[in-house]
Amino acid sequence: MELTGIGQSFADRSYNTNTLKIDINTALHFVQSVSVEHEDLTSNALGIYSIATDVKEGKVRFLQPTGEGYITKARPAACAWDPNVGVTYGKAEVSLCAHNIQIEHCTEDIPGWEGLFGQGNDVEDLLTTEVGRKFYGDFVDLTYSAIGSDLLKSAHLGKHPIVAASKASYTGDASKWARMEKTLGICGGYLTMVDDLKSKGYSNYNVFINPDNVSGDKYTVSPVDLFNEVIAAAPTKLKALISKKKAKGITPVILVTGGIFDAYKNHLIDTYPAIPDAYNFRLTAELCARFGCVPGAIADDVLWYDGYYVKRMSIWDEVTADLQVYHHRVLLTVPGNFGLGLDVMSVPGESGVGLKMDQSLLVKDAGKMFLSSNYRMGTAIINDELVVNANHWAQ
Repeated sequence: MELTGIGQSFADRSYNTNTLKIDINTALHFVQSVSVEHEDLTSNALGIYSIATDVKEGKVRFLQPTGEGYITKARPAACAWDPNVGVTYGKAEVSLCAHNIQIEHCTEDIPGWEGLFGQGNDVEDLLTTEVGRKFYGDFVDLTYSAIGSDLLKSAHLGKHPIVAASKASYTGDASKWARMEKTLGICGGYLTMVDDLKSKGYSNYNVFINPDNVSGDKYTVSPVDLFNEVIAAAPTKLKALISKKKAKGITPVILVTGGIFDAYKNHLIDTYPAIPDAYNFRLTAELCARFGCVPGAIADDVLWYDGYYVKRMSIWDEVTADLQVYHHRVLLTVPGNFGLGLDVMSVPGESGVGLKMDQSLLVKDAGKMFLSSNYRMGTAIINDELVVNANHWAQ
């Protein structure tokens, strides 16, 4: 059975089970291109992540080359040899954490099951009709989308102390909290690393956000002064690298929470009757060819400020809203500084399978579906000197 967008997959009908399997190579591509990139399309368009899949001994290693400069000297006499180091490498090593997905899905969870699928006992057999086979494909696609959303939440806020700190004041659904705690407790995330460096007193991680300028999830003044303070706090090495990258057409990014993004957008609207086209970021034809967006369309979560892209990080807002805490942040970095290591594991007992979904045809299971998948993921800030941070937490 062909599943659009997945490629090398196959379905099998045995005596008491319908099975769909996706092999590891396809699953890895699908997790990377759909679950990572498609879930955060503009972040990938801006080049924020360095995604690596070359796993050795459960680890991924990132190298970031930097030209040192000052390598020229007077010509030595008598064939003397006095070399300099021309290129140095920032190195980050990531140990990948095991992630597992197990889903159990009853047929009665789908309204109109009997009308959509087969007649009589065939209502419990998805492969009986064209609609049922399409449901198989949609189910896999939506499952990968959910995996991707969890992956990004974990990659940014995994093991952050705010999770434990917010538990006592949480008033939502207890079962949802249990799921959040499990998902966010697997691996450390980027903001976890950033706030740890902040706690160690590094000046470029400690730009101040005035609590008087926030109200709940809203930033109540123009953030332009805050942007300028963050830019001014960049270490000399980062300032020099930003200048070089701009000269090569590579734009540094300022990642912000939603309240700060909205405040900047309102600042632009107050300054101009209509936001000038130069302040907008447009989706490229190459990106849209891969993901089906409209080339040239304006990305509503990216704006321009003084040589920097300002990117709204909705994934931060989503997690902190679920935790019922308020979070404001401005984080400046260069493209590719967020390393993401990824490895799709096989389902235990199934050699070469990245995802497996069974639909039981046993009478007692009434068409119930089971899904299992495994992957390993790890995150790294490849060079922590190439980051400037300002943030404020409130409960």
